[in-house]
Amino acid sequence: GPLVIYNSDYTYSKQFTPENIDKGKWYFDNDKKAIVHLLYYTKPYDFASRDLISRGHAKKDKNGEYYEIIIDYVVYLSDQKLILLERQERQRTFKKVVN
Repeated sequence: GPLVIYNSDYTYSKQFTPENIDKGKWYFDNDKKAIVHLLYYTKPYDFASRDLISRGHAKKDKNGEYYEIIIDYVVYLSDQKLILLERQERQRTFKKVVN
């Protein structure tokens, strides 16, 4: 799976390959027990981003930047391990790495 980094300033990155990295903001929704990702599209927008924007799938922030909302539900959380329920009912397990 991707290398995911959640930063203390509520930004995150999800690296699939060295060239394919999603970036955005995140917050924890306590009521839903979920991590809400605001995946920001990179300018210039590629075909997929333009299509999602035109179909109304993307939201626009106060600065005019477009982003997609992705919600992952927390199945398990400890000091060292996080299990998320992602899209299409996939479960992904993460372990804490300290640099």
